[in-house]
Amino acid sequence: MDDGTTGCSGETETLARMKQGTRDRRLAGGQRAAALEGQQAMLATLRTRMERMREELRGQEEALSDQRVMQEASETDLKDRLAHVQKMREGLDNDLQLHQEERRRSRRDGVFWTPPRPDAAGPGLAGDFSLL
Repeated sequence: MDDGTTGCSGETETLARMKQGTRDRRLAGGQRAAALEGQQAMLATLRTRMERMREELRGQEEALSDQRVMQEASETDLKDRLAHVQKMREGLDNDLQLHQEERRRSRRDGVFWTPPRPDAAGPGLAGDFSLL
């Protein structure tokens, strides 16, 4: 009977070890599942955060693009205005030069022209020329 008892006892120990191994694996599997669920939750949170950041970045890119367009339009307008002012300045410089040349010629020839006075009688009075 000792052989049967020892055999039973050995089987009982083996069965107990197998049960413990199953419990350990189940516990480890549960822990891995819990860890995996935690990782998946973190991943979902990070994905949501990343999508929000992408949308924010898209908005900033659009705003920056709009600002660039407005800046380019402003620069073009300023360049056009500058060109117009430079042409006007050239015209005024030419008019001034012409006026100074005419004045020198008039002085050289001894003829002075005086513009009409606002209180002068009669329309069409073109001014007064006088010789020295």
